[in-house]
Amino acid sequence: MILEKKGCLGQIKKIADLCKGDIGFITKQTLLNAIDERRIIVSTDNGNIVGFVHFYHRKKDKQTTIYEIAVLPQKQKRDFGKKMITELIEYSRHLNRETILLKCPVRNNSNGFYKKMGFKLIKTVCGKKRQLNVWTKKL
Repeated sequence: MILEKKGCLGQIKKIADLCKGDIGFITKQTLLNAIDERRIIVSTDNGNIVGFVHFYHRKKDKQTTIYEIAVLPQKQKRDFGKKMITELIEYSRHLNRETILLKCPVRNNSNGFYKKMGFKLIKTVCGKKRQLNVWTKKL
C-alpha cells in the first residue's frame, strides 16, 4: 500500500538503518518527504511494516525510478518484496508510465530477485563506492 501516514516513519527508518549495508544511508527527512509525496509503498505482516520501496515518477519522461527497496532480514524470501514491486508496477501502469529503472550493487543478492521479477539488466556502471547493475522493466 502507498503510505500516507507520517506516524510510520520510525518503522521505515528502522528498516532502512538495518539494511543500510545494501541500500546506503537514508535520512529521516528524505523518507518524510517521500511519505508526504506518496512515493513510498510498504508491505506489512500482522500490522507491522516489514518492508518499503521508495520510488519517483520522473516528469520529463514516462519512467519510474526505484531509489531503494528494503525488507527486514528475517522477513526476506517471503514474497514481501515481490508484492511491493507488483504494486509499484500496477501503480506505474495506472499513471501511464512506460518503464521502471533501478540500480543495484553488482555483488548484492537482490540482482537475482530483479531478474525473477522480469527486469532486464541493461548495463553495469561505476557508482561512487561500487559497481552498479542497471535494471529496467518495460510496462
